[in-house]
Amino acid sequence: MAEINLLKSELQARSKFSLSRASRVALYVVIVLLVLEGLLYGLIFFYERQVRKNILALDQENASTDFEIGKTEKDRLEAISFQTRLGNLKTLLDSHLFWSELLKELERVTYRGAQFTALGGDEGEQKLIISGSVPSYKDLAKLMLGLTTSPQVKDVVLGSSGLEKGTEGGYGFTLEVTFNPSVLSKP
Repeated sequence: MAEINLLKSELQARSKFSLSRASRVALYVVIVLLVLEGLLYGLIFFYERQVRKNILALDQENASTDFEIGKTEKDRLEAISFQTRLGNLKTLLDSHLFWSELLKELERVTYRGAQFTALGGDEGEQKLIISGSVPSYKDLAKLMLGLTTSPQVKDVVLGSSGLEKGTEGGYGFTLEVTFNPSVLSKP
C-alpha cells in the first residue's frame, strides 16, 4: 500500500530558507539590535574624537598660560625680593636706636673741663660707659652733678678714678651712666 503523506503539501509550500513567524520576529530583533549597537559604537567613536579635540585645545591653552606665567615669573620673583627688602628696611627703621639724641643731651649737660676719651653703650642695660680725664676731683664732681641734672639720665656711678700717668696732671675716670631708654626712640 502506498503511504499517504498529509504533510507533504505543507512542506512543499515552504522553501528551504523560509522561516516561521516567530523566527522572523527574532531575526528582526537581532538585526535592529545590531543596527542600534553599530549606531552606539559610532556615537561613542565620534564623542571620543570630540573629547580628544577638546583635550588638545585645553592642553594648548594651558601651555600658552604657562608660557605667559613663565614670562612674568622673573618679574614676580623680583617683586617678592623687593618687598622682602622693603620689609627688612622697615623692621630696621622701626627698631633703629637713635643714639644722636642721647649724645646731644650728654653734650648739653657735660662739664666743659672734662674730656671724654672713650664712650661705649649698651642699649639692653641702658648704660653708657664713659672714660676720660678732668683737671681735678672737683671737676669730676661737677661732671657727675651736671650729668645727673639731665632728665634722660637716671643714675651716674663712678667706676674708677685716679691720677693719670704720663700727663701734666689730671685725673682719669670711668663712669657708668644709666639713661632713660625712651631717649633712643624715634624723635
